[in-house]
Amino acid sequence: MVGHGPSYKDYDFIRKFEGDILSVDATTPDLLANGIVPNYTMYSETHKSVWFNLNKFLPVKPEDLYITKKMKIVHRTRCRPVLMLKAGRLKMECILFDGFPSPDSKYPTQAVGLYGICFADMRLKPKEIHLIGFDYIGLDNSGNDMTEEWIRLTKHYLDIRNSGIPITDHSGGAFPI
Repeated sequence: MVGHGPSYKDYDFIRKFEGDILSVDATTPDLLANGIVPNYTMYSETHKSVWFNLNKFLPVKPEDLYITKKMKIVHRTRCRPVLMLKAGRLKMECILFDGFPSPDSKYPTQAVGLYGICFADMRLKPKEIHLIGFDYIGLDNSGNDMTEEWIRLTKHYLDIRNSGIPITDHSGGAFPI
């Protein structure tokens, strides 16, 4: 999984990785610009700036259509439908996944990293999960610092998960495992 924290720009490490690559929201255009086509891109945000970043990665030239054959879009029910319509016209596979709700938070799986971990854990059933770019700092759509809330929700999920799939952090120890 490739998050959008500062450590995600280790493109050489990502290129050498032999498993499926899941990118989150705004990371996808950067990966594509550096010749890395993720197998899955997690489209979970509803914020207009994230929609703009994701909209610009979809191929518009015939020579870019190889992207549509490899990359699947994983999205939430409440996401902006325009991207799904465009992906449908390009015959890209779209996977609906609403993630893990947290009853004690007004931001259930708002952290796209947690959303991605849930998807990998519950749907892909990998042998292991590797994280890069999970520096877990950031603001929500309203400019509120969500670092502590995102870490709390992620720890809550990791405490109750029962998959036994090991998670390795390559983000310099920033991820709260």
